[in-house]
Amino acid sequence: MNVLIAIALGLLPAVVLVFYIYMLDKNQREPLPWILKAFGYGVLCAIPAIVIEAGLSLVPIPEQTLGKALYDAFVVAALSEESMKLLFLWLLLRKNPYFDERMDCIVYATCVSMGFAGLENVLYVLDNMEEMASVATARALLSVPGHFFAGVFMGYFMSLYFWGKPERRRRNWVLILLAPVILHGIYDASLMSMPLSEEIMVMAVLIFLALGFYVWIGGHRRIVRVLARDKKHMHFTNPLHQEGSYNQEEHAAPAYAQNGMDEEKRAAIAEVIGVLTASKEQRQDEEIITPDSQPANPGIFRNPFSFNGRIGRKEFIYSYVIYTVWYYALQIISSKEGGLTFGESMFVLLTIVPMYWFNFAQCCKRCHDTGHSGWWQLIPFYPICLLFAEGDSGSNEYGEPVA
Repeated sequence: MNVLIAIALGLLPAVVLVFYIYMLDKNQREPLPWILKAFGYGVLCAIPAIVIEAGLSLVPIPEQTLGKALYDAFVVAALSEESMKLLFLWLLLRKNPYFDERMDCIVYATCVSMGFAGLENVLYVLDNMEEMASVATARALLSVPGHFFAGVFMGYFMSLYFWGKPERRRRNWVLILLAPVILHGIYDASLMSMPLSEEIMVMAVLIFLALGFYVWIGGHRRIVRVLARDKKHMHFTNPLHQEGSYNQEEHAAPAYAQNGMDEEKRAAIAEVIGVLTASKEQRQDEEIITPDSQPANPGIFRNPFSFNGRIGRKEFIYSYVIYTVWYYALQIISSKEGGLTFGESMFVLLTIVPMYWFNFAQCCKRCHDTGHSGWWQLIPFYPICLLFAEGDSGSNEYGEPVA
């Protein structure tokens, strides 16, 4: 029974993130059999990656040194794992008749990464049955999202390689592998180098936190950018030019690409992809909303330490995750055996202040989004309710809504 629980705990975060990226692909979602196939390819790619890692680990490098930590992080772990993910991603896409838009690169890359992370997670949890809950929680908050965003960046640069500017094709081809290897390597190097010395630990924690901010914000922005480009330039062409039984009716186009479509079907598809439509009768009395007249999305985390204005539910959820990771990182440092040195104590003190400031500021702006004062966050369990509460659709006393 414990083994089944361990397997479930190991797979759960990977499955949740697969569902998240699947639902995020609003333009035209990939068939579920191909999503499951991508996840399975990720599980399979872990086998050759383990063999390669075992071989690379035989290189004689002195233990407990910074050089050993960097070699294990960037070469043994990052290069072998990300290269196998890319190889199996290519094997998956080369015969996929539904691979025809930019977002497909990110969807399939993250699904492959989650298959790999799911198997790796299960093995770690099974290897630490006595501390099963803590190991599963730590990896669900750190390792699995790390693999996820490595997949996001791999897919993003793959989309630029196939659909980007021709003069940058060679650069993007290199970045398909180089970007996730660098992100993965920095993540592992930060963790592996912490036990070496107090000075290195402080530097590693700072790098780790900076990396966390970058991948969460940068990864989200790249997904939004790719979705916007797909909505604007939908053309249904497989960049690999592979033969296959592609059914365009099943993989439906957006409403504006369908000529002669009946109004009922047009409205249904427009609702799915988020296109604002209005009937002819409503247009006489209401202002017509066009892509040019819609307010530009200012993005997220523009003023994360400000108490003024409003933020949407999406930014608040991201903020909650960042705060949780930040909090547990400080907990790990503070629980060091033998107590903290003066330098470590000052580091924790200087870091914990902006952490709580960030949390209170974001929670205050989320309260504003629901039309309430920021002081409402002091109500027990109210911040948890903000994770699910809908914000005011129009402007209120605290400002305009944020998309």
